[in-house]
Amino acid sequence: MDLHAGAVEALSALCDQTFDNVKETTPALEDLLKAAAKYQQMMEAANEAAGDFLAQFGKVAVTACKSRGGTAALGSSMQKVLGQHHAMLSGKVQQVQAMNEQFLITLQKRIKTDSKTFTKMEDDYKTFTKKFRGDLKKAGEGTVKAQKVVKKKGAAEQPQLDTAMRNVQTKSKSFEEFNARFLRTLMIEERRRYCYLVDNYLSVFDLDFRPEDHALLKHTLDLASSPEDLPATNEALILQNSSTPQATPTPQPRERPSGVPVGGVAVDLLRATRLGLQNSSNGGGGR
Repeated sequence: MDLHAGAVEALSALCDQTFDNVKETTPALEDLLKAAAKYQQMMEAANEAAGDFLAQFGKVAVTACKSRGGTAALGSSMQKVLGQHHAMLSGKVQQVQAMNEQFLITLQKRIKTDSKTFTKMEDDYKTFTKKFRGDLKKAGEGTVKAQKVVKKKGAAEQPQLDTAMRNVQTKSKSFEEFNARFLRTLMIEERRRYCYLVDNYLSVFDLDFRPEDHALLKHTLDLASSPEDLPATNEALILQNSSTPQATPTPQPRERPSGVPVGGVAVDLLRATRLGLQNSSNGGGGR
């Protein structure tokens, strides 16, 4: 049995599962975008209402300063407190702006860009998979043909059969390595969506949390800080489903500005795959 066939099927199944996961993410993000737009509108309305509330409260503070009931000092202190409240409201107004610029607009652009990137990735995966399977089928047919020649003409034709069998192994290994590379890229494509989302969310709402929540926020940001660097558990999963773990390269960390849609990973993968196919066609597909 082909050494790499089982790994190919296992890695392909993981690719299919990850594709399905990413597909489920998009509708959820679109619903989140709608909810965020509604939330921003309510934040603006609340700020406007708060402004009216503080204006009216200020008028009451002025009357307290004029009161004959000994509340002049209290009225003055009320005015100072309201001044602080106005400063807080100014922060809320800035937060609404951040909600629009750092969350709503960014998420809207990313959904659009990610949709295009994902569609191309899916199309490319199908194209290359079809190519690899076609090459494997042709190589297998060559092996069967060589076996018939050996059976008919004897051991003198054995080198031809050996070459045909090595060709099958080489192409099968290349197919496995392609699936391992693509699975890693697909996992990163899925991972970075959540990492960027969390970063944008906390950039808007981090100051709303209590001091006792700061450790949790830091931990969450740390988890999202390397969107293009797979955790060891994901790398282990790829290795566990590969027939030759040493053939699966360790990814190099990539630095990307938070919130910026990326497509370089997919481009790098496709470039490497095309080179692999060219080498395979020239008889050197396995590395």
